[in-house]
Amino acid sequence: MLRVTSDAAQELQRLLEAHATDSSQVLRFDATSEGFSLGIGPHMEGDEVIENEGIPVLHISAELSRVMASVDIVLDRVETPEGPRLTASKGEEAPPQGPAGEQGNEEHPGEQ
Repeated sequence: MLRVTSDAAQELQRLLEAHATDSSQVLRFDATSEGFSLGIGPHMEGDEVIENEGIPVLHISAELSRVMASVDIVLDRVETPEGPRLTASKGEEAPPQGPAGEQGNEEHPGEQ
């Protein structure tokens, strides 16, 4: 699961406003053959949408969202001498999900 801090959400909004060429474009986080990409593109069916104060700031592809479901990642903004930068850090592992998205039970029947 990807968590976006308020500072990172504001930076994402600023990036989208500065680089989108029309109002239908969104900021997308996607998996590539070389890793990950953050760029401007269209909304895609199945995207997970991250909002800040009710405003969509980041669309995560369905494929990447599934991969990230078991890992806690925090996206934040840090100030550097070159200006603001987005950073991603690994948080705690998310609990396993059951078939309907419910948290997994850590107890195992029959084990003592």
